[in-house]
Amino acid sequence: MQTPHEELVFVPYETQLVPARFIARRDRFICDAQLEEEPCYTNNPQKKRKTQISVKAELEARKVVAHCVNPGRMEAFILPCARIWLEPNTNPKRRCAYTWELLEYLTEHGEEVICGTNTQRPNHIVKAVLEARVLRGLDNFTELRSEHTVPRDATWASDTQTTSTLGWGNERAQASATGKTKNVLSKVETKPLNAGTSKTKAESQHRMDFWLLDPDGVQHWLEVKNCHMVYDCGYGYFPDSVSERAVKHLKKLTALVASGHRATVLFVVQRADVVHGVRPSDFHDPTFARTCREAGAAGVCFRAIKVKCSVRGSAVLGELPVDLDPYDCTRVAEQWELNRGHTGWIRSASGQLVANNHFAHHKKPKQGKKQSEAKEVSLPSVPNEQGPDFAGAGSKVVVPIDDSAAGKPSKYFIK
Repeated sequence: MQTPHEELVFVPYETQLVPARFIARRDRFICDAQLEEEPCYTNNPQKKRKTQISVKAELEARKVVAHCVNPGRMEAFILPCARIWLEPNTNPKRRCAYTWELLEYLTEHGEEVICGTNTQRPNHIVKAVLEARVLRGLDNFTELRSEHTVPRDATWASDTQTTSTLGWGNERAQASATGKTKNVLSKVETKPLNAGTSKTKAESQHRMDFWLLDPDGVQHWLEVKNCHMVYDCGYGYFPDSVSERAVKHLKKLTALVASGHRATVLFVVQRADVVHGVRPSDFHDPTFARTCREAGAAGVCFRAIKVKCSVRGSAVLGELPVDLDPYDCTRVAEQWELNRGHTGWIRSASGQLVANNHFAHHKKPKQGKKQSEAKEVSLPSVPNEQGPDFAGAGSKVVVPIDDSAAGKPSKYFIK
């Protein structure tokens, strides 16, 4: 693993960023901001009235609307008057003239750190890292593709059940000796694993962020996750809200590994104050955290990189460890409670701040409901899913039954 202090790759912005002040986040994907250019003032009494009018008009003219490329809650990042940086959009077809890229964040230790807010930026960073071949295990490939679709009809031997008399192991050994690995793939008679299913194209096809072909002919699938939340314990946590989409990605990667592929989840921490590594957040999404541990046990690799953000671009400083072990969520819950006022977005229709309430998996079921929907259990020694109302190890509480195993969504799961 690379040390977290050396700069491996630098990814510059295509255009110069513009400084601004954050006003509000509306309807999830809209950022209201005010550009920082200073207006002209005068001490001439005769021009004072005229200057005041022009300054007010100039302040109003400096208000802009930027695209917030972040579907999450953006915990602790909704800070009025915070300094931000916007990237001007050169595409005239875009609805917003700017894209929100960076935020200056004041940590609990009093340090100012510049954080990335664009969740699409990590894909550009990882692409540069792969092309530079600076991460061990992701530096030796013969082909590289972005946004690659997992095919329904497997055309590679690792996707299928092989019926060759020689077997895939013998064929690959012979191909490696002759240098004709690619050709042998088309010669092996195969049967798709999903043959006979009636799923639609949308249901059966998935896209992964990157696809690599390793020298031994095995396909390597890479999924990138943006991590912005770092708590005072020094760990970064993902996600900051319930993410069913991320869970689906993990399950698909696990299935690919079971079919003979390789799979990696790469967390990109877009802030330089992360110290110890990255954890899946049991507090924000216990289903995702549990699925991470299951995927890790099944052979999916979890890695993370630390990125230092600046107005010039993104500097990859090195690798960070990923901690999949269970942990106490008490401190996470306390900090989340402090961050609630600076989380979510304003709904234009009502003018209210939303997406900053307690998660559904933290709520206790109402008494008097159907007894089949809840059961009494003893809490484990490590509170992974109980959140801020955790009653302590060994105590009895009523928790919802997860019907997902029976093909039904959990009754207390956020959609």
